[in-house]
Amino acid sequence: MNNSIVREYTNVDFSNVVDLMTSLQSYFKEIDTSGEKINFENRQSAEEYIRKALKDVEEMNGKIFVAEFENKIVGFIEGVIIGHRDDDLYNLTHMKNIGGWIGLLFVDTSFRSKGIAQSLIGKMREYFKKNNCSSMKLKVDSENKLAINVYIKYGFTPRDLEMTVRI
Repeated sequence: MNNSIVREYTNVDFSNVVDLMTSLQSYFKEIDTSGEKINFENRQSAEEYIRKALKDVEEMNGKIFVAEFENKIVGFIEGVIIGHRDDDLYNLTHMKNIGGWIGLLFVDTSFRSKGIAQSLIGKMREYFKKNNCSSMKLKVDSENKLAINVYIKYGFTPRDLEMTVRI
């Protein structure tokens, strides 16, 4: 049962979101088969990453929402709005639209399978709809089976496949 509250991020949440981001990056490194991912060097690196995400949110009409359970931040989602009106190549091959892009989503491992990710995605979807987005997109590592299953459950379908090889 989901007893969490999803609300908009405030500056008071910074330290907690940095902690979650550190866990997320550690998970990304753990599942990375390309050998390209690294853990943050230190807390300052994680803080810098979140500051850059906050800057993107500010510059791209985005939002960060947090999930709170018993006064503890247990998850977050970050999303931005991208319009392709000024991208000539894109406009020649795609319908014009405004897209909502989820950049980050993480739920503390102790709070998974409780519907928190679904609540965070739902809140972001509401935000995107309110801002005239015609789609909600994200990029997910092909090794991140847990996230892929959550996204499919919420109605996302795979579209592009990025491939890599070390040289």
